[in-house]
Amino acid sequence: MDNEVVTLADVAKRANVSAVTVSNALNGRKGVSEATRKRILKIAETMGYIPNLSARSLAGGRTNITGVIVPFLTQFANEIIRGIYETLHPAGLDLLVYTTSDDSQRVRQRVGMLAQGLADSLIVFAPLREDRDIIHKQTIPTVVIDEKTKTQEMGLRCPTIGSNNIDGSKQIIDHLIALGHTRIALITGSVKKFSSLERLRGYKHALTQAGLPVLDALIKHGDYNEESGYQTARELLQLPEPPTAICAPNDIAALGVYRAAADAGLSIPEDLSVVGYDDIFAAKDYTPPLTTVSQSPFVLGQGAARLLLGLMHNIEPVHQHVTLPVELIVRASTSTAKTTLTGAS
Repeated sequence: MDNEVVTLADVAKRANVSAVTVSNALNGRKGVSEATRKRILKIAETMGYIPNLSARSLAGGRTNITGVIVPFLTQFANEIIRGIYETLHPAGLDLLVYTTSDDSQRVRQRVGMLAQGLADSLIVFAPLREDRDIIHKQTIPTVVIDEKTKTQEMGLRCPTIGSNNIDGSKQIIDHLIALGHTRIALITGSVKKFSSLERLRGYKHALTQAGLPVLDALIKHGDYNEESGYQTARELLQLPEPPTAICAPNDIAALGVYRAAADAGLSIPEDLSVVGYDDIFAAKDYTPPLTTVSQSPFVLGQGAARLLLGLMHNIEPVHQHVTLPVELIVRASTSTAKTTLTGAS
């Protein structure tokens, strides 16, 4: 049946059973022996049968689909999705993944589509601050990654899970201070992201705790891509008193910082220390290998999926927010501070 849509009736004919029996078998309903169910499932898989999710939803059934919404399909996001999949798939759930490019209108459209029949449950990664309301109003089980719930203050209802961004940022600054750095710059990710604000808090707290000033000139609001890392690092390195260390919002943006340093004729780490965030697979292969913070995206995905399974079984989470630990991975991109750099042209 190449290039043709396989229908439920086609599966029933091949299995020599009624369409009702096929429907019951595919949806896990009673009245079908285990042997018959397995035979029908095998036939359906072999024929390439795809269930009509909309029709199933209208009939009041379950889709057994979890919608996953991510801003971009980065290496970090892919690992989160893998953690979600490997936890939910054994429970008989499949994933429907949407990317939004951090477009608020697209986020709202995708959440609405999934919550109104395409999916039984929802996981949202790194939502924009303005989209919290629509996410937390959903009636289907929903979990949010990379956000911290403040139920009393904001009326949020979905459990959340994320890494300890404040501690991750503090570990970076403490490491650089121990190396003698006093002019430490921070490039934030989007300030519409919860994690960016938390890391900024950690940065300020660590500097203040060490008795160092928090200088606005050394804080640049950027984004999570290489070009943003490059442009913001160029601005920092052109200051009359440039930083001796730069903290990038993630490992991808750190590549941009590497480029900006090279353009300015600076060596890493001899002239400039650079730190990333995420510890993606490639970070250890940078030249020099990148000092960064590991926050285990696969474990984040697993944790979100477990929270979701609890909600789907009407089990309220013990904690409305789960915070996972992070670890500073020290490599060759950081070293003892040199004398303050002269401005780069």
